[in-house]
Amino acid sequence: MKEEFFKKFKKPFWSAIFIELLHCLASYSMMAYLVIYLSKDLNLGDAQANFLMGTMFFMGYFLPVIIGAVADKKGFKETMTVSLVLMSLGYFFAFKANSFATIFAALLSLSLGGAVMKPVIAGTVKMTTNEQDRTPGFSIYYIVINVGSFIAPFLANLIRTKSGHSRYIFIFCALVESAAFLISLFLYSNPETKNAENFSSSKFFSDLFEALKDFKLLSFVLIYSGVWALYSQIWSNIPLYIVSLDEKMKEKIEYFQMVDPVMIILLQYPIGKIMSKFRELPSIISGILISMVAVSSVGFVGINFGASYIAFSLALWAVGEMMFSPRAVEYVSVIAPKDKLALYIGIGFLPLAIGLGAGPYLGTLLKNLLEKEGHQDLLFPAMGIFALIVALSLFVYDKKFGKVNP
Repeated sequence: MKEEFFKKFKKPFWSAIFIELLHCLASYSMMAYLVIYLSKDLNLGDAQANFLMGTMFFMGYFLPVIIGAVADKKGFKETMTVSLVLMSLGYFFAFKANSFATIFAALLSLSLGGAVMKPVIAGTVKMTTNEQDRTPGFSIYYIVINVGSFIAPFLANLIRTKSGHSRYIFIFCALVESAAFLISLFLYSNPETKNAENFSSSKFFSDLFEALKDFKLLSFVLIYSGVWALYSQIWSNIPLYIVSLDEKMKEKIEYFQMVDPVMIILLQYPIGKIMSKFRELPSIISGILISMVAVSSVGFVGINFGASYIAFSLALWAVGEMMFSPRAVEYVSVIAPKDKLALYIGIGFLPLAIGLGAGPYLGTLLKNLLEKEGHQDLLFPAMGIFALIVALSLFVYDKKFGKVNP
């Protein structure tokens, strides 16, 4: 039975999945401590740390819009190999960085490499699965991301505390991405997606303009951005909030980043199977409503039970995330024309670019505004209200556009 399951998916699928695992292991090792590293260890402060986090997120998820089209024309293997070289070098530069300017440059290099990778992996999953296996395939893809993101914080904490030098995490990440590069070079092969035409920048921008004229796609992108603005708080303002409640949590802050992935590893596949029985948009809306409750509870839990108990709010968030995140990738892949798959998947990353890019900075602005008015305890309930507005907007969107047939 197990053998039949693995044979369902083609060799490029499994090669891409393993490369994604290594990439996530590196990426989340860096991310688990990054906001604290920038704010406290490099002494940049919360505002500059959140600016860097937001910029890195934005570039990492905006650039796939362009890179997706290049992948369609140049080939997935070639594009993937370039991305892994960029990221290996970027981590080395981050290790050497010791100022705002140098760390900013290093993080931009990492963002570019990650942007090159994203549409290639998602496109491979789509092109190597059929209609029956598509939802399980995307669930495997999502589980693997979370296996890497579960192990990574533990490794990051181990490297940081045992070595006494948090920047050594970047060297570890460079080595992991180098291993992924070797796999892409020798084991990964292109699925049948490569277009024989040479890449044309004028045609690409024409295609991009035409795609963005699709009101259905553009509306989804704008509404769904709100979800990722909330998610960005897990990597930015929530860790800073935890440390502000209890300074001792700084030494364990990576462990909070393990809650989301461990929940997803345990529950994503069964939840994915259940959700596959329903349309994409109602599944996404249900997940957002659960996440609304989770983000609203962060302040209440932290103040009344202690900083460590915020892990329970993060666990509840993970349940909602399992319902909305893989289905959103699937939704965009379903409405994409076959010859513009990577382009549309690239555009599908725009909500992450907008939401993750703006979220850390907007969270800081909201926090400062509420503190000025003496209502700092309303920060996370205000974020919950925002989540409700996003869910209601998507409900209206679903009523307007109705069912999408795969």
